[in-house]
Amino acid sequence: MAPPPARLESVGATKPPIVHPGELTPHLIQLFESCCLNFFAFKGIDPALQVARVAAGLLDPRVQAWYTKHRDAYNNASFPEFITELRAMFLPTDWAIDLRRKIGGSYQGNLPFSEWENNLSADNALLLGLQEYMEENLYRHHLESHMDSTLQKCCHDKGIDNTVSFKIWKEKVKREEEHRLEEKKERLQEFQKLIDDANKKNKNANSGSLASRIANAGTGSSNTNRTK
Repeated sequence: MAPPPARLESVGATKPPIVHPGELTPHLIQLFESCCLNFFAFKGIDPALQVARVAAGLLDPRVQAWYTKHRDAYNNASFPEFITELRAMFLPTDWAIDLRRKIGGSYQGNLPFSEWENNLSADNALLLGLQEYMEENLYRHHLESHMDSTLQKCCHDKGIDNTVSFKIWKEKVKREEEHRLEEKKERLQEFQKLIDDANKKNKNANSGSLASRIANAGTGSSNTNRTK
């Protein structure tokens, strides 16, 4: 049984972050790296002392045993080199390749464009600094070619594809999808109103027919009694 995920504790840039015992993940190591860099910048830590100032915060016994065994080597290494070794030692061997494949094989499907893109962007950010990282041009091409086919056609027909800025392109795609969904919602509401009106008309017609039959039945009964 795998240990629970590790947990990062940070009180801001004034103190080094602490990683409580547990399974290390790409996301957690990235958070640890970011908090450490903020700490170094705030405190003005000499690059030669950076690893020694933060390594003690990795509290998992397995990580501490690994660090202690190679303490001199890692303390003399740069912080980026230390993070690279930390990932290599405690993450699955092919984690970056597998994550890149996950991103490359992802289609929008039934997700809203913004939600799908946010998920992919978060995953891709974990690969920053690695050869598996998807640079902006390639990432945008992936979004364009893997988005919902109807949305893709709308963006092409309206010239949204020609937008140079990646940020503005994403905003335009999002607005186009929201506009398309709003139109779809309005059409469904109109269709539902037609159904409701038809049902109401049928109900009124049936009620009138039933009342007529009851009245006719009552008249027929009266006539029979008078005949007797």
